[in-house]
Amino acid sequence: MATVEKPDTAGIPWTERDRRIWAEIDWAEQNARALSAYYGQWVAIHDRKIVAHGDDRDQVLRDAAKATGLCEDDVAVWTIADPDEIFLADLSPDHYEF
Repeated sequence: MATVEKPDTAGIPWTERDRRIWAEIDWAEQNARALSAYYGQWVAIHDRKIVAHGDDRDQVLRDAAKATGLCEDDVAVWTIADPDEIFLADLSPDHYEF
């Protein structure tokens, strides 16, 4: 399963908003099997609950903002991948033939 890597902030301190959003994303990644109904979809997460989901990220953001009263910029949005799928980034360099 792909792991969530927090972006390199190059020494810029994280805001409380950044911490909250990444905590929601971490929660979703750790609970991917429990969220199997959402595999392959965008999900909006608020207080460790899925508040909107679908195939269109922009629509999910709009729906989540409406449902939570938050600004779209304050909504955690992530895609839920099937943990049993293999991602190219998860394969070791030895796997590739050149």
